[in-house]
Amino acid sequence: MKEEIKKKKLQRKKWRIIVLSIIVIFLIVLIAPPALNKIVENKVKEKLEQLAPVATVGFSSIHANFFASSLSIKDLSIRFQPVTSDSTHHHSLNFSKADFTGINFLGVILNKKLLINKLKLEKGSINLDLFLLDKKDSFPNLLSRMLFKNISIDHFETDETNVWNHTGMENKLLLRGRINIDDININSSLQSSFHFKAVQCNVTNVDYTIPSLNQTVQIRRLLLDSRSGMLRIDSLKITSEKVSDPKIAETFISSVQISKLDVLKLEDKKLIAGTIVINKSNAHIFNCKSIQKKSKDESSVDVDLNQPFSEVSIDSLVIDHSSLNFESAFANNLGTKKKDFDMMHLKNFSIRHFLIKEATVKVTSKNSNRLTIDEIEIANLNKSINSSFNWSSLKCNISDINYFIPGAYRTVQINKLIADSKKKLLRVDHLKISTQYSKFQYGRMLGRQADYIKATVPRIEISDLDFKQLLQKKVVADKIEIDESKIYFFRDRRLPRQLKEQPMPNGYLDKIPIEVRVNTLKINNASILSEEFPKSGNESGYLTINNANISMSPLLNHPGKNDPAYSNTHVEGSIMNAGLIEATIHAPLTKNTYFIRGAIKNMDLPKLNPSAENLGKFHIESGVLNFLEFHFTATKEKATGEIIGEYHNLIIDRLKEKNGETKVAKMPTFLLKHLIIPKNKDKSLNVKKRTGKIDYKRDPTRVVTFYFLKSLLSGIRTSFTLGFLLPE
Repeated sequence: MKEEIKKKKLQRKKWRIIVLSIIVIFLIVLIAPPALNKIVENKVKEKLEQLAPVATVGFSSIHANFFASSLSIKDLSIRFQPVTSDSTHHHSLNFSKADFTGINFLGVILNKKLLINKLKLEKGSINLDLFLLDKKDSFPNLLSRMLFKNISIDHFETDETNVWNHTGMENKLLLRGRINIDDININSSLQSSFHFKAVQCNVTNVDYTIPSLNQTVQIRRLLLDSRSGMLRIDSLKITSEKVSDPKIAETFISSVQISKLDVLKLEDKKLIAGTIVINKSNAHIFNCKSIQKKSKDESSVDVDLNQPFSEVSIDSLVIDHSSLNFESAFANNLGTKKKDFDMMHLKNFSIRHFLIKEATVKVTSKNSNRLTIDEIEIANLNKSINSSFNWSSLKCNISDINYFIPGAYRTVQINKLIADSKKKLLRVDHLKISTQYSKFQYGRMLGRQADYIKATVPRIEISDLDFKQLLQKKVVADKIEIDESKIYFFRDRRLPRQLKEQPMPNGYLDKIPIEVRVNTLKINNASILSEEFPKSGNESGYLTINNANISMSPLLNHPGKNDPAYSNTHVEGSIMNAGLIEATIHAPLTKNTYFIRGAIKNMDLPKLNPSAENLGKFHIESGVLNFLEFHFTATKEKATGEIIGEYHNLIIDRLKEKNGETKVAKMPTFLLKHLIIPKNKDKSLNVKKRTGKIDYKRDPTRVVTFYFLKSLLSGIRTSFTLGFLLPE
């Protein structure tokens, strides 16, 4: 009985303990959360207050849930003032609500680490100070005041947020959109303090001006997903402005699409991507002279080619339907020097496939230069830090090239240029060279004698061309062929002649700004018309060479030790469609000594009257030059050699000008017909009487073609007994 009573007492005691425990637990559950939540809220407020004066944080309420590991701040506002002594420049951030979930409150309370599973900001408005953005010191100052050594956020996202910038009293919308960032880690003790693993964003209405460069970037929409490596930009516009000048640059791109972009590498200045497609770009550069002046005179602005990336690796870059227009530009401002490329300290630059389609390039100033790129395709374009740009293959199709040669007043037009490095082929279709002024205006404008030139060339083809040598300013090829060119020269002899020393043929080759190494140069079926207006007289004279064929082998302008000692040139053609000329020039490549041998055959001499009458002041009544063989050696000083001729029925009248009319000079004509020039010189005549000695001193101020022609004429003069009486 006593045992039963004892057991009942124990049971009642146990129930009292259980009930009491339940009551205690209930009280703890009821009272502890608000208390703990209050502790957390107070601790958060305390931490936020410690950010002052660099950052001032305001809110309408803070709600914490210790057991749910969540924190909610309503009407969050942050005024960030990096320079505490200057209250005029600050950033401000405002959100209707900030939700923290999965937050480690023990880390917050113990002031060691801030670990957050998710941070969401709602209905945001961010106002950034343009002055502070340009200084780029806001973020480091914020890190120096950071309350936690380490902040880790698994997921960060914002609702649609408007970002503004302000300068004084003016506010400007920079962008609006949403952003998601995963695995954020901020560690103030590390040099690179901010890291993340993935980012997604969808922003619109981007409008940002970089103050120091006066550049404005505008984007209608930007989509980015780092996990898939996708970046898309729609309607990108970049303009450069200067307060005292009009716009000096403007670029518009319809869209940019990038796949397999390694976003995390961008932090290390590395652009690693799969395919980049740039659609419908249009770039205008204005007032290039202003740009050059800015780079020289304004030392505070660093204008060079220091690129934003130290490494570039792209599988494929495609530029589709683009245009580039330089307006009010000068050629010397658009040139790029080698030292400019040396400033591009790229550790690695690689584009496996580079394609430009449907592009136009224009340079508009006093004269307009332009071209249309139908297609340029380059494989494995690359550059290392210690090398120049290189590629494995190049293919291009360029049309409608129009280039004005600075200082020469001449324009070069090309209908189509085709190049293929795999086939080692370069072809130019329909080349045209024209002079800006008329044939009489050209010399008058220069104030001296000069060659007015018009030329058309249907086809130029370079075969077995080493394209990689072009980067070294070398043309190395097997053959250059020029077909059916038509060339017209005009010179006004009434103008003063420029007494400037003219080069010999090798000298012209030396003036070519690139090294040329070609096995054979061939000019096929060319037509040349040379017209001159005489110093005295009313009509010009002309000379034509038709069906001209020229073959030169080799063509070298900087011969080496292992190169051939001589270059041989063979020339043939029809003079005025009256007779044939053939000549061979044997020339040492390292000396200005030329061995010339050739012949003129079956020349109907009266057909030379358009030149003879107006330039030489004589008229050929009749005559056939059966042949004229010649050989002579020409140096920089003089030409020596001989001619041997045979002709029949040669009758020549000497002409004179009287009262503006051309008439026969009776006495000189009588002397020509009866004393100086025999009517016939055929093979029955002794060779010595048909031979003339060439001994002609060169005038270094005359072009080399004049020198060779005068040397030949000097031999003809001496072939006549009284040839010294003939006019020069």
